[in-house]
Amino acid sequence: MQYHLRMKNGLRKMRKDRRLSLAQVSRLVGVHVSSVSRIERGLSMPSPRIALRLCHLYNITLEDVYRALK
Repeated sequence: MQYHLRMKNGLRKMRKDRRLSLAQVSRLVGVHVSSVSRIERGLSMPSPRIALRLCHLYNITLEDVYRALK
């Protein structure tokens, strides 16, 4: 599944498509719920470690994650 949306919309859409809550994603990637929310809204950038975990969770590349932040 390709997502060409900005990260703040794309990550939220990917999460919703998988019927995951913010709390579930936060547990899966190991960050606080508010951190996931800020990343989804484009208010903060994930660390490389968290970005990699998001890649694995959503089956996207690290490049896709950071490109979406521009």
